[in-house]
Amino acid sequence: MGYLRKWAAAAAILMASCFACMGDEETGVVLKPDGHASLEAGQIVRGYNNKIVGDIQNVFTQKIILGFGLEAILSPQTHFTGDVEVKAFNEFPRIADLGATRRYYYYFYLTQAELTHAIKFGDNITMNAGGGYFPYKYNDDVKNLGEYLFRSSAYPQTLTTEFDYPFARLAGLYLRSEYSDNVNRANLDILLTTNTEWMAVGDINLSILAAYNFHRFFEIGAGVSFCSLISVDKNATTPSNYYTEYVQGSDTSCYTFAGTKLMARATVDPKKFFSWGSLGEQDLKIYTEAALLGVKNYPAALHSPIWYMSILERIPIMVGFNFPTFKLLDELALEGEWWGNRYPNSLEGVVDDGLPLPYQANSMPVVDSIKYKNDNYKWSVFGSKTFAKHYRVSFQAASDHMRTFAWDWNRQDWEECLRSPHRWYYVLKFGVLF
Repeated sequence: MGYLRKWAAAAAILMASCFACMGDEETGVVLKPDGHASLEAGQIVRGYNNKIVGDIQNVFTQKIILGFGLEAILSPQTHFTGDVEVKAFNEFPRIADLGATRRYYYYFYLTQAELTHAIKFGDNITMNAGGGYFPYKYNDDVKNLGEYLFRSSAYPQTLTTEFDYPFARLAGLYLRSEYSDNVNRANLDILLTTNTEWMAVGDINLSILAAYNFHRFFEIGAGVSFCSLISVDKNATTPSNYYTEYVQGSDTSCYTFAGTKLMARATVDPKKFFSWGSLGEQDLKIYTEAALLGVKNYPAALHSPIWYMSILERIPIMVGFNFPTFKLLDELALEGEWWGNRYPNSLEGVVDDGLPLPYQANSMPVVDSIKYKNDNYKWSVFGSKTFAKHYRVSFQAASDHMRTFAWDWNRQDWEECLRSPHRWYYVLKFGVLF
């Protein structure tokens, strides 16, 4: 509660300053405040908690989010955007004999601190150079599954999803360019980012993404991310450990967090072939995305049942379709995914041991590849509607990569909790934009 009070006081001072300084002629700076608040509630109909509970059913979830942002227009070409949020929610599933779990926990965190400068070259080419801490989304069509390049890790292979946040937040520098002739559009993004959590913190990554939109009917994109291209701590990037040793030729080495990820995507919008005014902008779109989470195969580990020898086990593929709602909704998307990874989608070895393994090093079970074939398929149904400019309703039913949450990390399950298409949840969210 102390954090919440401090944050509320700071927000009040910030907002008062915003209105006092808005349109300041002496500094030439224009400030634009904005904000959002939302309440979401749902239920894990069937799931699994690998740490303590086991099978879970009908677990209620709820979350409150409040955020404030400020855009400072320093010049027509240069903008700074800062945003903060506070999130309140319970542990789930709750442990009945631990009374402390029956309360809200509050997280206060930064969501954006980004400076960007725009440069125009004639009428067709625009370039934006910037950096800081910023949201980044390269596939506008994805509503839940997908956006693999920055919501994944290579060794071990992990994927992350979060309801109504189908993007990543990155820290670093970028150069984003776009060519448009009002019919076709081409984009090229170059990003130099740093790891901010879990694995090889501080390492430098280089990512390059390109996309081409033909007549607004067909769009194709591709990207590459060189993870931990520059290591700031080699012992963290490639930790020496008994359980990650392997032999290649006459050399003994260890698994590493460094790796190269590839991504390809495509979207088709058949509405461009005909004129039907009752269809919404997103209706009938078909889109797909695939990634390779690590291009390098490694030999089997000498002292653990973990190996990264098959490229096919490191390729997630998703397909999505937007059902026609005839403007009743802004979008209604069905997405499906296949990912044939033989191991659990888990951060346990990363978080607990700092190793590129899906399990804790001293407690790795014999791998049951049949067991984890059940989680190869994922699905998601997402819909949303904005009305009166300031209100938004969104909903989702899915069997995706959700993880349960425990305040005590000794009880936190780092493995996804929906291990088969029959394990799923639903959630409804109401938000206010201002």
